[in-house]
Amino acid sequence: MKKFYLFFFMLVMMSLPASAEPVEIDGIYYDLNPSKKYAGVTYLYYKSWSNSNTYKGNIVVPSEINYNNVTYSVTYIGDYAFFHCDHLSSVVIPNSVTSIGMGAFSQCSNLTSVTIGVGIKSIGDFAFQYCNNLSSLTCSAENVPRTQSTAFKDSSIDNATLYVPSMSIELYKDAEPWRNFQEILGIENTGIEDVVSNEWQIRCNAGLLTICGVKDGTLVNVFNPKGILIASAESKSNQVAINIAVSSREYYILKIGQKFVKIYSK
Repeated sequence: MKKFYLFFFMLVMMSLPASAEPVEIDGIYYDLNPSKKYAGVTYLYYKSWSNSNTYKGNIVVPSEINYNNVTYSVTYIGDYAFFHCDHLSSVVIPNSVTSIGMGAFSQCSNLTSVTIGVGIKSIGDFAFQYCNNLSSLTCSAENVPRTQSTAFKDSSIDNATLYVPSMSIELYKDAEPWRNFQEILGIENTGIEDVVSNEWQIRCNAGLLTICGVKDGTLVNVFNPKGILIASAESKSNQVAINIAVSSREYYILKIGQKFVKIYSK
């Protein structure tokens, strides 16, 4: 059956119309719409049918990009954009993205963590097919996105945890195919009230959040009290520095690798 889907994929790619080559910005490839000033992550079908070595490690898709002094909002993840990226381990999709296309992450066999922003509205067929090591997916959308029944076909969601806004847990539990996750938890209800001081040092000064003691390459996500993703960064030199707009007497949720920490601003 897997061979059939691969053959189907190749037929689809062969049928795509010719277009301008994608542009590469900070290691990610985009199709641009100059008239409407939006962009989408795209598949490199003009080079090869295989994306295997295109993306590796932790990928954070930005909410906007600048090309030739023009700013574009990143609004979609295109069909097969990350198809067969064997070395992709985690991905963060920003709040600006409203759709994830067909087969976008299909056959990303080492993908373990996915974070999807609040703006997502639709997820296409086979979007996460054969993601056999997926263990954690965070979706910040309060309303369940329109999701094809095959979106997680033959993936490992029956052994994975889904994190969603607490107010929406029951909605996701009632919706296909989301209900098939092994566990569905609220982003806010992580059960961690204080910083684990023997693991990290976390400070916030004038809107700059600094986390020390984080292993290089670890992805850190910051969520506001509503469970909406507001910032992401990858650790370098055992620390992470993120600029965030901090409100007084609010709490924020940090996802450091696969661990959650709740912090409070004074």
